[in-house]
Formats: sequence, structure tokens, C-alpha cells
Amino acid sequence: MLIKWLIILVLMVAGDFGTVGAAPAYHSMMNPVEGELEVTSDFGWRTHPIYGTQKFHSGIDFGYDYGMPVHAASSGTVTTAGWVSGYGYLVAIDHGSSIETLYGHNEMLTVTVGQTVQMGDVIAYAGSTGNSTGPHCHFEVRLNGEPVNPWDWLSGTPPSGAGGMMMDEDIVAVNYDAYYDFCKPIREMTEKIAEVCTKGLRIIQDNLRWLFWALMTIDIAIQGLGMLLGEDRNAIYISRWLASKCIFYGFLTYLFWHWGDLANILRDYFVTMGAFATGNDYATAGKILSDPAAIVEIGARYVGPIFEYLGTMWGISIMFHLPTVIICLLTIICVLACFFYIGIMIAMAYIEFYCTALFSLLGFSFTPFQGTRSFGATAITGLVMSTIKLMVMTVTALLLVVALKDSVPKDYFDTSVQSVAAGGNFQSVEEFAAAIRQVETGGCEDPYHTPSADGYGYGAYQISYSNWESWCAEAGITPAPDMPWPPEVQDVVAKHKMQVLYEQYGNWHDVAIVWNAGSVVSWDEAYWQKVINSGGMRIEKTIKLTVLLKMMLVALAAMIFGHEDCKVIMELFAGYGFRFKRQGMIRGFRL
Repeated sequence: MLIKWLIILVLMVAGDFGTVGAAPAYHSMMNPVEGELEVTSDFGWRTHPIYGTQKFHSGIDFGYDYGMPVHAASSGTVTTAGWVSGYGYLVAIDHGSSIETLYGHNEMLTVTVGQTVQMGDVIAYAGSTGNSTGPHCHFEVRLNGEPVNPWDWLSGTPPSGAGGMMMDEDIVAVNYDAYYDFCKPIREMTEKIAEVCTKGLRIIQDNLRWLFWALMTIDIAIQGLGMLLGEDRNAIYISRWLASKCIFYGFLTYLFWHWGDLANILRDYFVTMGAFATGNDYATAGKILSDPAAIVEIGARYVGPIFEYLGTMWGISIMFHLPTVIICLLTIICVLACFFYIGIMIAMAYIEFYCTALFSLLGFSFTPFQGTRSFGATAITGLVMSTIKLMVMTVTALLLVVALKDSVPKDYFDTSVQSVAAGGNFQSVEEFAAAIRQVETGGCEDPYHTPSADGYGYGAYQISYSNWESWCAEAGITPAPDMPWPPEVQDVVAKHKMQVLYEQYGNWHDVAIVWNAGSVVSWDEAYWQKVINSGGMRIEKTIKLTVLLKMMLVALAAMIFGHEDCKVIMELFAGYGFRFKRQGMIRGFRL
């Protein structure tokens, strides 16, 4: 009996894991990239590589290859993890004391908002998203919201000053939560049930204490009366009996009033075991456990590049690549369905755990009386069962994340540079737009800010001033209030208009004629020849079907593993205790 008490005490002590706080960043930060540093653009004023104008660069650009890991420069809490205008996929970390670091232009993110990270943790994989001309890591340090020289922090010296400069881009976060918003009601429901169960536990404790003490009194009275009326009534035996009862009832009373703490300790203990078993940290396991939407978000990030790949296709391209499109869609469905299923199962196990913790206290209240002591064993067995089930689901989620961890976007595709096919066989509006841009302003030093020779047009595509506002409206864009027109807006407006014209005329030949002359009536074969002989190049991305197949198989295997393991857990711990008690080997877990 004493050994069983010690086992429970060990669980209580071993499970008490604290939360590691974020260290302030006044000490030296580590470099966010690996290997020898290649600075492609330093902190300070520069000629912007895209806009061609003088702008203040608010960080340091480190040349970095696609898919290389980006590390947290210091410990802190993630405040932004998603697409941000200009920065592409961005991670922002709050280090306390009004210090923040930003990591931009990533290909893929591995963290979520609210997650605590330690110095050196991998938070993203490098890429060239947003306003970027090649793969690199944009590293930025902000003090009181203003950018400061990152070298002052990377070198370990105190910051040179709090004064900042105007930044390249304003941070305007895109709603990346659209991937997993449908899981937020589940998260809110689990949080609400946890809150209700916590409050309900206090109410039940106040009401059950009278039953608990009454059964304790009855048990002492019956056993004490039996000893007084029995033959063995020596003082030593009675003293030992009273001492053992004081220890036993004191222990039960402690458990009764700290039942909620015991439940949380058991939960943390088993979740931590799951984190250790999969090589993950406790914070990651806890985030997955307490927020089902987080696991769905992770799945969405894995299939995000596939979504983007499909988004580059249109009309004819979809028909040419129909088998690939179908496989991509199946992969997206399988991966998202798997992460969604595991998220739902974790939410259900989480709700079951709190409900079990609440109602098992009723059974534990009968423990003081010897005749009903098995009810307490059942209560503890049920609580342990629910925590083990939580651990199994957490391990399943962590194993899935570990299995897909090496699947970075650069591994999804084979990339090659190819010439645009002769004869006007353009495969996308991007290819056609590149050819038009080459013909219109290809020889100019700054094509996006070049007026036409006749004074009627402007920019890389020589769009007429009279058409600019109406074309912007057609593309759903608010025109720039004054000159110059932003390059990215020119690209969007021109490609949208070209797509509209292609849908109207059905071939690129007529689109080129209309673009140059305004109508197909004004036939200009020479302009068409310039377009098809522009010598434009395109980057061809071919998705690797073997990688997609691997992702599908891993997702399906994880789903089956989680489902079957839950069945085994329910069968093993069903009813009043372990399954093998039915064979007469043991009669439950008794106190």
C-alpha cells in the first residue's frame, strides 16, 4: 500500500515542469543563418533592387540558399508568423524590453503565433518570397518599434541608439489564418470546457467535503469500535493504528483538495513523455495539446507551396497538367484531412480529460470508507487513462510533424530555366507579360519608371495614362495617388488585362496586336515578330510526384496509427481498470 502512495507522489513530483521564460535580448544575439556570412545588402541607405530608388534598408540581407534553416537570434515569443506585404513569409519574435527581431522572405515557417522559442531554434526555411530578387534572409532588429543596426546586437555590444529610420515597407499582415479558421470554434470550445470544469471542480469540492469527512468519520468509528470490542486492545497496536490512519487520511485529504493540481500534473507528465519520445520540446507539445488549430495550421503550411503552385496554372495549363493537378489536390486533401482529424481527436481527448478529472472526484470522495474504497481506485484509473490517451494523440501529432519536418518547399519542385518557345507558344500569362516587357522597355536602365517616347504611356508595359485608372479598377486595385506607379502594381494590372484580352480573343497573337495598337484591325505583324523573338526566359517548376506520394502515405499512416492506438487504449483501460483484471490476475488498482 505504501509503495502505491510513493508511486503517486513520484508522478506528482516528476510531472511538475516549469515554463522557461524568454531571456532578454540585451546580450549578444546569434547569427540567424548558418555558415560563412554573405551580406548582400547592409543596414542603411541603398538603391532599392526592385524600385530603383534610394530607400533606407531597415535590416541586413544575408545571402542564403533555398530551404536553409533560419534560427531565432535570441529567446522570445513569436508575434507574427505568416505572409506580410513586402516581407513575404515573415517571423517576428518579441524578446521583451521592447526588443523585436524580424526574419523575412522565408519559403516556409515552422513556428506559430504565441509559441515560445529559444535561441538557435529553427523558425523558418529561407526563400525568396515577397519583394525579393533571390533567396536570402532579411534580418531586422527593432527597439521600441524602430529599426536599429543589427550589427550592434550580433556583435554583443550595447545598441548604438534607439533612433530609427523610415522602413522599406510598412508591415501589413495578410490574414494567413484563413487556412485554419474553421478550427477556431473547436479551440474556443475546448478552452470554455476547461474553464467550466475548473470552476465546477471548486464547487464540487465544497459540496463533497461533507460526504468525504462523513465517510472518514464512519470508517474510523467502525474500525475503532471493532478494536475496542475485540481481544487485541493493547496500547502499542492502537497507537500504530491511529498513526497509520492519520497518515492515510491526511494523504487522501491532500489529494481531495489538490485534485485539480494532480490532474494537471498527470497531464503535463504524460505530454512531456510524448515530447521526449519524439525529440520535441515541451512547449511544442503543449501548444499542440492546448490548441487544436495549431496542428491544422502546421498542416496548412506544408501544403501551402502546393496551393501556390496550382495558383500559377490557369485555363490551358490546367488541361495540359490535369494528372498533376489531380495528384496535388489529393495530396492537399489527405494532408489537411489528416492534420484536421488529429486536431479533432486531440480536442476530444482534451475535453474527455477535463470531464473525467471533474467527475472522477465524485468517485474519489468515497475512498475514506473501506467498503467503497474501490470507487477511488476507479477514479484514479479513469484519470490516468484519459492522460495516457492525451499522450498517445500528442505523440501521433508530433510523429507526423517529425516525419514531414524534412519536407521543405525546395524539395517539392525541380526548377529549370528555359527559353520561351518560338512561334508564340506562350504557356502562361507570365511568359507573355515578360515578352511584352522586353519589347516595350527591355533596353531601359529602369523599365518600371520609363515614360513612352510619345508621352502617352509609362512603365515597363507602356500603359497609357488614360487607361491606368480604369485598368486598376478592373484588377481590383486602388490606383497610386501620384507617380511613380509601383512596379508590383504595374505587373498585376498588366497581367490582369492580358488575361482578359486572351479570354476575349482566344490567342496571344491578337492580344499582342491589341496591346500595341488598341484593336486587331490595326494589324502590325512586325510587333508580333518582336514579341515572339524577344528571347525571354522562364523559370519552369515541375513538382515532384514522389514527394507528394510520400506526404500522402505519411499522412494516411499517421491517421491510421492514431485511430488504432486510441482503440487499443480504450480497450485496455475500459471499465473499472486494466483489462487483464478480468482474467482474475488483479482486481483493479486499489489504495
